[in-house]
Amino acid sequence: MKFYFDSVNDLNLVPPALIVASYKSTDKISTSRLISEIRSISNIPESDKQILKDRSDDKFSQKVRNLISHKVLEKYNLATSFNNNIQLTKHGKKIGKLIKENFICDQINIKKITQDDQYQRSLLQARLNLTFDPIYLKKLNSCEFSQRAMGVFKNLNLTYVGDLVLNVSEDELKKTPKIGVKTIVEIKEFLKTNKLSLNNEIIKDDIIIKTKTKFDWYSIDKKYFHQIYLKHISKNFSNNNIDEIILSYLSKNDKENDLLFIRKEKIIKSRMSIDKEFSTLDSLGKEFKVERERIRQIQSKFCKHLINKENFKFAFNKLLKFLSNNTPIGEKYLNERLKAENFFNSYKSLSSLRTILSAFTKHKFETHLTTNNYSNLENKDLLSDEKKIEDEEFLVSSMNEIKELNKIISESRKLTTKYSFCNFNKVINDLFKTKKYTKYENIKNSLKKHSNFIWLDDENFMALDTSGQNIMKRLNKLLFIHKKISFEDFQAALLNDHRIRTSPPLNLIKKICKANNFESDNHFIYFKGKKPEIPNLEQKIINLFLENGKYITFWESIDLAAKYSINVGSLNAYMYGSYLIKRLDKVFVLAGTIIEDDKLNNAKQRASKESKDNDPNLKIDWADNKKINIKFKLTQSIISQGFIRYLPSHWHDILEGQYYNYESKSSIRINLGIWDLKDIISNFKKDTLICLKLSFNPNIIKVTIDEN
Repeated sequence: MKFYFDSVNDLNLVPPALIVASYKSTDKISTSRLISEIRSISNIPESDKQILKDRSDDKFSQKVRNLISHKVLEKYNLATSFNNNIQLTKHGKKIGKLIKENFICDQINIKKITQDDQYQRSLLQARLNLTFDPIYLKKLNSCEFSQRAMGVFKNLNLTYVGDLVLNVSEDELKKTPKIGVKTIVEIKEFLKTNKLSLNNEIIKDDIIIKTKTKFDWYSIDKKYFHQIYLKHISKNFSNNNIDEIILSYLSKNDKENDLLFIRKEKIIKSRMSIDKEFSTLDSLGKEFKVERERIRQIQSKFCKHLINKENFKFAFNKLLKFLSNNTPIGEKYLNERLKAENFFNSYKSLSSLRTILSAFTKHKFETHLTTNNYSNLENKDLLSDEKKIEDEEFLVSSMNEIKELNKIISESRKLTTKYSFCNFNKVINDLFKTKKYTKYENIKNSLKKHSNFIWLDDENFMALDTSGQNIMKRLNKLLFIHKKISFEDFQAALLNDHRIRTSPPLNLIKKICKANNFESDNHFIYFKGKKPEIPNLEQKIINLFLENGKYITFWESIDLAAKYSINVGSLNAYMYGSYLIKRLDKVFVLAGTIIEDDKLNNAKQRASKESKDNDPNLKIDWADNKKINIKFKLTQSIISQGFIRYLPSHWHDILEGQYYNYESKSSIRINLGIWDLKDIISNFKKDTLICLKLSFNPNIIKVTIDEN
């Protein structure tokens, strides 16, 4: 005799412990003896043969010792313990006898014992210390009885199996109105299958047991004990597949002929989407040429029969808990999870799932359709035919979930428009100020199945239904200019753009370009022939570079501005903060230009000369009558920009303010720099030495040529 374990735990050690204890001639057995003898009749898994750290015994010995220290046998009323010994109770002896009579052989699979119905019932009886079989606590409407039998039980006011066994004799049963031979046979077959009989607790030579059993049955809180019974047996429900449970109860009853059963079967399978597409009440009504109400009645009748079945109740409640913990969740990802959790075998649209749920509960789940704005999509080549016609639904439990979902999708569209991608965790952090990203994992995995989004990797994605992607528009313009551009140059152009000032990592840029159908290789992105719309100012700046050798210094561009009708201020903004322009020290080129060293060096030499020429050599000092003279050279920079940017700090507090010039009828402002000089110096030529004479109370300024 050997016990074989899949795993060794407290409950799996109960059967061999009862066998060892029941074989003893004495009433008690010590813990050490129990360990030794259980080991001798057990095939121990290798993982439990490992010696414990700083101990002489192995894991198996410790687990048997835990059986005693955790008082498992005592909790189940199977034994009492004292002075490091255990002694079986009447319940322990009874279950030990059950094991001996039914399971003892050369090789005993412990799982076969622990999952046996009779063993489970006896164990529960011991745990609750009942004088009757716990199956008495099972409700009659959860058993497989016909409608006629259920009518008999209703007439006799019977609710539980115990009511039937203890309250009714066979003679009383036969006298019940509207009962036939078939119904009596049906009831007796049920009792026989479960090793019961009417009045089976009556023992002729021991009337006390009969009285005590009936007393206990009537004295207990049946509802409370029924819940304990359900909780106990639910641990042994190995199947929570609702499709399979429904099919197991989808059988022909006595009143149905073959045609009626075929119709019922088709209706239930279609309404529950079992191996079939989901069908509406109207479509089934037309198919069977009956009113939709008749279809609803057939479905409702079957569901009322099913809802009382204990294994279905267990599976359905488990499904409700799963859904409540996982909404909001998209239909595609939900079906993956439902299949992985073995709730269903077939795909369930949200319509069919809601039909199933509403048939058995008032718990409300809603569906939310995420809007696809494909009409706004500029590059419709990104969409397959399937994506163009597909709707995306989420299962939700509350309005708050809908609001959160809409925020995430809206933010994803906004970020895609601006940056061509978004990071899911950053979206969550920005919107909800939390780093508990696992809370939104189902939304993330649902969006991965959503036809409205392209995922670049596990964290980064882009929304398809945007009105356009700004960085892709910039890319297309640069490609139109150069016909190709390196990924690095494109990234640098984005970082230089004052409207963006950020860029996707290079690996994501490559994926974004591919997702947007740009042609590329490992190094370059190529123009694919679609001319972009380029604003007038940008086109002027592009022409300025292309028509003047591409390599241009700052002051060369200022000098050329008038020729191309470009405002100097606008030109400055583009030179230092646009994706179009790349700055190489003091030389500027169009972003994406392949650099030629000789041309670049030549431009750098020109720029170095310009920087010397544009030194205003600013000098400030006191003059007669508490006046101040500001002397400087009129450089190209001052002529073009109309200001001197920096003023020595020790003069700032003295000079700060607004000054008026009578001759030009204009004023200048001094604040860190000297501003608004254009009108005052308009009549002077480049390199002229200018002197600004400032007097106070009132603040007057006079402009002259410096004669010294």
